[in-house]
Amino acid sequence: MAEQDPLYLFTAHSFRDIASNNFHESLSPLFAYLESIYGPPCGYKYGEPISEYQYDAESRYKIPLVEGRIEAGNFKYDIQGQNKLPRIELLHGDLGMTGEMKPLNFCSLTVRVPAEDTHEFWRNGRYTWDSPEVEPHCTFTVAKWGTTTNEAYWRTTFSALERIGCIRENVTPKRPSNAPSTSNCQALQLGGVLNHKFKNSKDMFNRPMDLELEEFWKGVYDELSQRIDILRGADSKFQYLLEYYQVYIRV
Repeated sequence: MAEQDPLYLFTAHSFRDIASNNFHESLSPLFAYLESIYGPPCGYKYGEPISEYQYDAESRYKIPLVEGRIEAGNFKYDIQGQNKLPRIELLHGDLGMTGEMKPLNFCSLTVRVPAEDTHEFWRNGRYTWDSPEVEPHCTFTVAKWGTTTNEAYWRTTFSALERIGCIRENVTPKRPSNAPSTSNCQALQLGGVLNHKFKNSKDMFNRPMDLELEEFWKGVYDELSQRIDILRGADSKFQYLLEYYQVYIRV
């Protein structure tokens, strides 16, 4: 029913777009968390997802990969394959979702790196570090889900490589850019101005016409007309908006 509202004749976005955008903005922290766990790795400089694993593709870092893994002593992988998350499986059934639910593979990767920031490791382009355990070191762990074991391996590998690259260049990681917001729609903002006046001037709607009431409606009309005149240059449809809101001066 909402999609049939004439208001959306004057907006650049449909009701579905606006509602989806509102959900996106309110749930963006949850979506960011889900993306970081279940989504592809992201490049730390630009925040854009890295292309998914391809068997015949060369590594962007020219590092030999075997089934998505770096064969190095300082990279320790732990894979748990063919899992269907119970909670997601229940949600899939409760919502009556169609289509096959693919199993997920979970990979955890722990990387050992030098603890001293002056170590040569932090200035060269290599990622393998074979050293005695007695040498000062620290570890970090990344984890990713994938639809195959190779994909899970590959996602964790590149997440680790990007983190090391970020430290080496002393760059603050960037997150993926969000979809453009539709909350700045000028037509909706114009409707908000009128709605605000209605909420704050309820006494004006249950009284006989007098000079004060006439001045009130004239002020509403003039303000909206000025806003519409400003917006008309951006979209000619705004000339019809005042008629839609049916704001008239009663003489």
